[in-house]
Amino acid sequence: MVYNRPQNIFNIGVIIAGEKEGRKSNDEVIICMTGGLPTEDVAWGYKVYQNALENNIGTKLPLWDSSYLTK
Repeated sequence: MVYNRPQNIFNIGVIIAGEKEGRKSNDEVIICMTGGLPTEDVAWGYKVYQNALENNIGTKLPLWDSSYLTK
């Protein structure tokens, strides 16, 4: 099979949904390209963090005693 043809390129969601067959052997590779904006990731991360704080969900991890930038 030639993989760089448009009929062989599709959204990975169709594999996850079971609409298309995924790999048939360990020799085959699935390449997933994602797109987006890092600012969106930060915005969503902050929203998730705020929701966790409000609902007392998760475990707070101490990553450092003080900020490296304030030394």
